Amino acid sequence: DLPSYIFVAAIVAVAVLALWSISRGRWGTVLTAIQDNEVRAAALGHNAPLRLLVTFVLSAAIAGLAGALYVCMAGLVAPDLSGLLLSTEVIVWVAVGGRGTLLGPVLGAIAIQRAQQTISSFNPSLWPLLLGCVFVVIVFVLPDGILSIYARLKSLFKGRRHAR
Repeated sequence: DLPSYIFVAAIVAVAVLALWSISRGRWGTVLTAIQDNEVRAAALGHNAPLRLLVTFVLSAAIAGLAGALYVCMAGLVAPDLSGLLLSTEVIVWVAVGGRGTLLGPVLGAIAIQRAQQTISSFNPSLWPLLLGCVFVVIVFVLPDGILSIYARLKSLFKGRRHAR
């Protein structure tokens, strides 16, 4: 069902670009200030509770959009979708990709879902165990996710250029 996948990919791309634009603008700057020191941001005249509420509502709307897209792709909704395994997978997506980035969780979700499909085709009961192992390894080996590898390589090559 290639057209459906293309549609979902386009929606994800638009959402990521919109969030990137928001995070690079004034709204993102103020949210960073609130994250660093909420009292100081409030002293500078920013309504921190309102900004946090709007941000939370925006994230809930994006989660709702993701759920709607999932229903369109899967064709059904079942109670077990809101269980512990899916909630854990979402956390692992972010951990694998890298928190604090927009692209990291998307890449983490793609990688984890691909791994789940491959592993579940051999032994479906093995997936939760491997998911936990992946999470533990990522947290200890790559605490900033797989995107941190790119940043490390970039700084390594940049350091070599300046050393010459």
